[in-house]
Amino acid sequence: MATSNSMSADATSAAFAWKSRPPKASRPNLAARPIDMIVDATLIKRDARREAILDAAQACFLAEGYAATSMSTIAARLGGSKGTLYSYVKNKEDLFAAVVQRACTAIQQALDSLDARTGDLQPCLLR
Repeated sequence: MATSNSMSADATSAAFAWKSRPPKASRPNLAARPIDMIVDATLIKRDARREAILDAAQACFLAEGYAATSMSTIAARLGGSKGTLYSYVKNKEDLFAAVVQRACTAIQQALDSLDARTGDLQPCLLR
């Protein structure tokens, strides 16, 4: 039972005002691959990195709380630099909002998958 309020992954990532960075022009073997493959690979890598950033931020926020968590702490947990982190997100507030939005989207998708007409909802809710 999908609702009009559910957001796709593209809409979710756009809602967080992630900074965009054009792909580097000096990568090796770019001429040997079709441009569609280059763009797709770049987007997949960027999305994977964005998810890793959200995972690291979520772990830090849960372990230390919002106030005690710094961008340096998140970057250290991620294994990158603050510069890399800031190339994906504007500030800690936006990063926290992205973590919360991702969690809400996951919950919404789980609730959307429930079908109240089948009867017992307990097994679905305990998944």
